[in-house]
Amino acid sequence: MNTHIIKITIILLISITNCENLIAQSVNYFNYRYDLSQTGEIDRSYCIIEADSNYVMAGYNLNYSTNKWDIVLSSYNQQGGVEWIKSFGDNISNYFLGDPGCLLKYDQNTYYSVGLRRKYTSNYVHDEIALSKYNRFFDTIWSKYYGEQTQPYDTAYIFHQLKLTYDNSLILGGEWKPAGEPIRMCLIKTDSSGDMLWKQSYGSGSGYYRGFSVIQTSDNGYALGGFLFYIGQDESGDPIVVKTDSLGNQQWMKNLGGEFPDHKAMLAFSVDSNILVGTCYGDSMINNDVAYARINMIKLNNDGDILWNKKYGSSTPDKHIGNIKCLQDGSILLTGSLYNGEPSYKGWILKTNQNGDSLWYREYSQLNADDSHNYLYDFTLTEDKNIVTCGYVSPVIPDTGNDDTWIMKLDSIGCDTPNCDPTVIMPIEIASRGLVEVFPNPAREQFVVGSSLFVENDCLIQLFDLYGREAKEIKVPKGEEQIIIDTEGWQRGLYLVRVYSGEGFSEGVKVVVE
Repeated sequence: MNTHIIKITIILLISITNCENLIAQSVNYFNYRYDLSQTGEIDRSYCIIEADSNYVMAGYNLNYSTNKWDIVLSSYNQQGGVEWIKSFGDNISNYFLGDPGCLLKYDQNTYYSVGLRRKYTSNYVHDEIALSKYNRFFDTIWSKYYGEQTQPYDTAYIFHQLKLTYDNSLILGGEWKPAGEPIRMCLIKTDSSGDMLWKQSYGSGSGYYRGFSVIQTSDNGYALGGFLFYIGQDESGDPIVVKTDSLGNQQWMKNLGGEFPDHKAMLAFSVDSNILVGTCYGDSMINNDVAYARINMIKLNNDGDILWNKKYGSSTPDKHIGNIKCLQDGSILLTGSLYNGEPSYKGWILKTNQNGDSLWYREYSQLNADDSHNYLYDFTLTEDKNIVTCGYVSPVIPDTGNDDTWIMKLDSIGCDTPNCDPTVIMPIEIASRGLVEVFPNPAREQFVVGSSLFVENDCLIQLFDLYGREAKEIKVPKGEEQIIIDTEGWQRGLYLVRVYSGEGFSEGVKVVVE
């Protein structure tokens, strides 16, 4: 038997733990619910950015005096206190900012938002794009509207997200419903003055193609993430990605769904210049109604080839994606909501490394009555490297009130309180349980890692500390049967071990060091 003894320096593990404890002590944690109107009106927020060391959220509320929906921007300090609230609307139209990525920081003094103005006449309802530019105080510089300007208003535009392009223009992602046709995914490019440069749409046949998320790709083209469904087909619903050239001409369209209903495709640009897709993959359905789904992340190159496709956690009912972002260090954050039971819906956040390997996963709530809902949609990484996330809560008795804005300040590992218990999930890519064995467990001075994967493959053993952060990688040459890991000097606690074989990762195996 070939056995290697490997001593892992405890300084690394202690440093990580001490670092995280210091971070936890410096974070102004909060988990707040806000009635922004102060009159019990319905408030909903879907997008958050950092601006001048504060956090600015975008959403909308129901104005009881006009019985119309108004755009609402609100600013919060680092302790979660409200700095200001600004509403935009009138008494004849509904206005909505309703998706992650609808608010953009252009430079230190300029911001943009994209949303919807819904106009009403005696005979028609007219949906058009609302693009607004703001100064650093979020006073409106101008607002422009795109769509049919004359009756019969037989087309509709609903746009959800905007991004800054390499040439300092704006790319808007959404959907367009032409007269008498199903919905089509749509891209619009404007200059910084809001003048339209071009418009392109995507989709065909009887399918309804909705567009939600847009990025510019490394070849100066664009990728648009969306959702495809068919009217009257309960089992339909797939994440769709469209890739275009620099003028919005379609190069390819890829359906990333499966047999059962999935969720929309939200996109991010990876550090290695590829396309990251966040969605939820349906594994089954109950009574042709509710899909059970797992979090799903996929990496595509500019040609549409799948570089990897990973699913996370267990299947749960009605799981939704909110947003996905790639951080400067290459790690990836995703957020969303899922049906929980008590309360009915909770928010979730998943963090992975740049290869899509899970680092930590946590669930959150603000209301805790059995039937209350907690929805998370967006997040931003703060200057102090922590996380602020937003959404809204919908109370059911014994919780009181109406729908309110929800905002949380978390630390860098997703804790909403100091020293929270870690929850780590690992992608199940290649195997059933039993591929990796760890013994003795609990361990005192050392433990042994054994795996059938070692026999035919050059492998890596990865060790994670109690916060779900990678502490050590150990190379294992092909042909080894077991690796002995010395734990002398380790802090007591829970660690995770997994093996990478070149084809994928094993499930994580927990080991307790006493």
